[in-house]
Amino acid sequence: MISGPAMSFTLIFVICGIVLGLAIGMVPVYLTNRYQRRKAMGEISVEKQKKNTVTYHVGFGVWFMGLGLLQLNSRRGEEIPWWVWMWIASALMYFIAAYRLYVKEAKPIEYDRVYKNDPTKCGKCGYDVVHIQSASCPECGWTLPNLDEVRLQSHDVWCWWKKGNWQIVYLEEDMRKKAQRGFYVTVVMEVIVACVIGLWLLSKEGGWHSFSVPVIFLVFLSLLSIHKFINVHRIRKYYERVDGEK
Repeated sequence: MISGPAMSFTLIFVICGIVLGLAIGMVPVYLTNRYQRRKAMGEISVEKQKKNTVTYHVGFGVWFMGLGLLQLNSRRGEEIPWWVWMWIASALMYFIAAYRLYVKEAKPIEYDRVYKNDPTKCGKCGYDVVHIQSASCPECGWTLPNLDEVRLQSHDVWCWWKKGNWQIVYLEEDMRKKAQRGFYVTVVMEVIVACVIGLWLLSKEGGWHSFSVPVIFLVFLSLLSIHKFINVHRIRKYYERVDGEK
């Protein structure tokens, strides 16, 4: 049993490892949030957004497919574990999602964001429209909107903790379905993951006390999802107010 200075050193080492792991994990979170913020403000062209999203999905697809094929190659003549097939299935899902995103047409509001951020260029193709007198872009034919009539969702609309930001001022039209779908998918996935872990532990240890682990896991996930739950509540209140004003 570890005791004395050795135990203190081990404890400090574990704490430093946890802090370092959290710090490293926050880097991609920060970069993702910054990218989403720039996207919401129209600082990134629609074509570049599509390119970045497709590249992201293809990259993950290649990664999972590589892992799966390496395992298949190293296990010739052996029984293939289920998680190898899960990697390959995940790769195929990423490839399919990348193709769908590549052929999918952008929403009009996405072009409006880009144009409102920089009215000197066409929101769709980026053509210089400073001296254009017509109501449409001569390069691609996109109708230039009246900036006074373009209403955009705030880039920090989900930051409910900011002063004066609790009540949502404006949401884009498709946010109601997105929020509800995201909320239900999150809850269902948490329950499924917890049940799968519980059944697996039950089969390994043979005791009902095994379900304490997935229950704790489910509680942990729920705590992480508090931010999503709060925003779902804010969205519901927003639509109640909007529907009441109609």
